[in-house]
Amino acid sequence: MELQQAYRRKAKMDHFLVSILFTVAFFVYMYLFIYLPFTIIVPLLGGFFILWALSEGRGKRTIVERLFPFYRDLLDIERRLAPNTFASYRLSLRSSLWVVGVILILVGILELVGIINAEPDVFPFTAFYPIALIVVNVNVYLRHQRIESGEEDR
Repeated sequence: MELQQAYRRKAKMDHFLVSILFTVAFFVYMYLFIYLPFTIIVPLLGGFFILWALSEGRGKRTIVERLFPFYRDLLDIERRLAPNTFASYRLSLRSSLWVVGVILILVGILELVGIINAEPDVFPFTAFYPIALIVVNVNVYLRHQRIESGEEDR
């Protein structure tokens, strides 16, 4: 029971940190748009996601655990509360990172060769920030719900 309470406290902080990290990442992305063209930024971002997926090996600690001590504690609790659900979540995260990375690389290549027109002047990326932030936080919330219920560990 104490583990559940500790997890709930850390889960609240997780939403806050995810929002901050997502916002910082978005503004870095927009800042880079000032200096680099779309056809370079988007494939680089796709490559970043693919490298992230590759580094999220099963037996190792995640990247966020290595960078942020708070996440080390949170994910250790998740591993103890629901190990199978946690492993399933890690697999879905890696799959999602691969899909997003490949799509971003394809969009950059298709833009480069002129098949599509996805320049920021035509496509309002800044309009998607609030929507994306909501989606990211809903994803975090659902992850916490799955871990607490331990769906796959019964």
